[in-house]
Amino acid sequence: HRQPTREAMHHMEGKQARLASQTTQEAMQHIEDLKVKEIAYQRLVLEKQIQESTDRVRALHASRLAQCRTQAESIQLQALLEEELAGVEAEARQLLEARTRAWQADLQRWRNTIQLAAASLPSLDDTYRDLQVRVAALP
Repeated sequence: HRQPTREAMHHMEGKQARLASQTTQEAMQHIEDLKVKEIAYQRLVLEKQIQESTDRVRALHASRLAQCRTQAESIQLQALLEEELAGVEAEARQLLEARTRAWQADLQRWRNTIQLAAASLPSLDDTYRDLQVRVAALP
């Protein structure tokens, strides 16, 4: 039974370390992808809520306009309603921008946490050396 050479062992350790590093990177990317998907879903839900809210305001406006008796009343109300709708849309944009900034900050915290967790994992080289030391110390 032949022992592997020191060079062969070193080559094997390097290959295992690269594989472990690649696996860690893939896991980190997968976890980040999950967070990105979660944020994308939250954004879709918010955009849908904003659209539904805007649609309700438009429907209410159409109902009010239908009740106008004169063209002058209709023109005056139309101007007020357009101003109100512009305000609603501006608020929606501001809300979406604020949530986008919050989501970006959340994603950055998520990335930092993942990187910190990955950095605290023992490297394969260290684990292998620890094992070699333990095996060498066996009676």
